[in-house]
Amino acid sequence: MNNFEYTLFDNFLECFIKGEHKSFVQKDPTVTDVLIKESIDNLYAIFVEAIQKGEKNKDKDKPFAEVVEKVKPEDMDALNHAIWLWGYPNNRKPQWECKKNDEKDKYKPMYSGYVAGAGSGYVQYKVKGIRFILYILSQIFDKENVDSAKDEIIINCKKDTYDDQRKENLPDGVKNLLLHLCNKDYYEPIAATADKKKIVKAFGEDTQNTDLDNVIKLIRENNEIVQKVLKGTSLSFYDNSLPLLWKGESNGDSLSRIQLLEYKKAMVLYGPPGTGKTHTAMELAKELLLRESLRNNKIDMIESILNVKTLKDLDSVYYLQLHINYNYEDFIAGQSIENGNVKIQKGFIFDIIEKAKENSTMPYIVILDEMNRVDVSRVFGELFTAIEKREQDVYLTLPDTEDASSRLVLNIPENVYFIGTMNEIDFSLEQIDFALRRRFIWELVDYNEDALEKIIDDRTEGDAIDISDFLNSCTEVNKYIANKLGKEYHIGHAFFAEIGNIYKELKENKVSGNIWNQAKKVLWQISLQPTIEAYCGSMDKDEKRKFVDDCKSRYEK
Repeated sequence: MNNFEYTLFDNFLECFIKGEHKSFVQKDPTVTDVLIKESIDNLYAIFVEAIQKGEKNKDKDKPFAEVVEKVKPEDMDALNHAIWLWGYPNNRKPQWECKKNDEKDKYKPMYSGYVAGAGSGYVQYKVKGIRFILYILSQIFDKENVDSAKDEIIINCKKDTYDDQRKENLPDGVKNLLLHLCNKDYYEPIAATADKKKIVKAFGEDTQNTDLDNVIKLIRENNEIVQKVLKGTSLSFYDNSLPLLWKGESNGDSLSRIQLLEYKKAMVLYGPPGTGKTHTAMELAKELLLRESLRNNKIDMIESILNVKTLKDLDSVYYLQLHINYNYEDFIAGQSIENGNVKIQKGFIFDIIEKAKENSTMPYIVILDEMNRVDVSRVFGELFTAIEKREQDVYLTLPDTEDASSRLVLNIPENVYFIGTMNEIDFSLEQIDFALRRRFIWELVDYNEDALEKIIDDRTEGDAIDISDFLNSCTEVNKYIANKLGKEYHIGHAFFAEIGNIYKELKENKVSGNIWNQAKKVLWQISLQPTIEAYCGSMDKDEKRKFVDDCKSRYEK
């Protein structure tokens, strides 16, 4: 949890309850600015009006910057308090919204730790989130102490709607994080209610139970698997690879990625370079094994799978790096000459089939990395038919190694799964062999802002860095590229995440100045600009320069 400082929440409430109402965010403790109820009410009215009118956009907010323009200077301190409370528990840290730039220095910086990541949607619906926070502040303004303020917050967060007159829906992430701040021993640090339902469902409980928080509390306390994985510590359901046990559950009509793989047993992960397709394939393999172990209550197996550092430690997962020289003879079967005699040599797939048949209760997963680098139709050959007709004999043209009068037989068991990866930039989905398209589920793995954020957070080891602007600029660059060239030319989050390594190296070398900004410039020079220039293809010189400059201007914002 990044050593999250829960005490700041109590400090905030102490300043805000009746008889105090001092500014919590002022740097100078001698400043006696007092927040008044009228400011909260004025702000709430402005944010209520921010909902656009009209049938098509009735639930859409105006951009946050437009809303702030209507705030009076005397109400800005109150707004900054609302912004602080909204951003405090989340991993996305907002900037202060003072109207005068020179006033920003009088405010404490936003604390960099967080209790849970609520995803990009938390920021996307900032107006709705701040509107709810303002409502909460109005409800606790006259409370006598911290405990009564927390009780009032919990009451309002447990409602279906707030504001009896307007019947406003509660913003999911803000509500759940506030509940955790008020009672961290009862409410898990989970922002999304959808995730709470997945956890309950994965561990065999009733998702119709309206008190999901109580059910999850009982799961933490009584479930043997959860107890062993979390070891009774303050770790959350997002730690120690535990999400692989529950993230794959579906809350609606559509199936999750792992459920699609369980159904089809063959999947291709495709997308731009650097989007983590190989990593996703490996995580899917682990998830598949974990789900099967959970169904069979194999607790020891779950522990060992969660603790593996590499796929080499898993006996039932096979990784194959495909390349231009890899062929049918390597994968299926071929012939060789030994001592003047023709010898039939079984390929890679036969070894897996044999092991899978010996242990039919365990999934065996084949990861075929960079399938676009081979002639798939030629390399796979009869495997296409064998995948479709599982548990049935599919005869090859080559004779059996033990009986020359018979032919070799492919028979793919039900417990063999195939996960392939392909770089979308190297192919067109419409040009893919129909036999391949039909036998596999095709799943897009695209640039992901949340994944980028997590990687950077891991690599910077919890340093107090506000990366919100960097994340936004990366997303803007990709939007521009997609608009000009197509989404298959997105720059993958792995390219952007390299900034974490650069930052760490600059820090270790004790470089002076703003290390993050320097790392951002280095990343552009050594990675992003060369990649974007390579994308320009047949553009003429002027067009290429403009395209690169336009990307750079969005990156530097």
